[in-house]
Amino acid sequence: MSRSITSKWPEPLTRQGTVAIRGYLKGEKLIFEAEDNGVGIQPDVLQDIRLTLSKAQTDAGRYFALNNVHQRIQILYGEAYGLEVESEVGKGTLVRINLPKTPPKNGISAGMGLEGE
Repeated sequence: MSRSITSKWPEPLTRQGTVAIRGYLKGEKLIFEAEDNGVGIQPDVLQDIRLTLSKAQTDAGRYFALNNVHQRIQILYGEAYGLEVESEVGKGTLVRINLPKTPPKNGISAGMGLEGE
């Protein structure tokens, strides 16, 4: 598995890679972050990802998975929630998931496989 990952890596791995996972409360939001110290995302690609998540771009294309998760969060909890992506080339990438601190009281989980949770 690691050989298949490293053989397709965009540049040689010359340093220790790390991934940090954090969760915290900020106001009325529950925030989860995944951050790495990898090669980062090129600015034009990052802009394309952000456009996809902002719905300004309707064809999610190769960002289908990110867009799918983002859209599901917004359908369940509203447009104030969803995914954010930050990145700097040579420094790494951060993906932030914004959720409401308390679940909605409108029964939104009905039919979503979340009954009893």
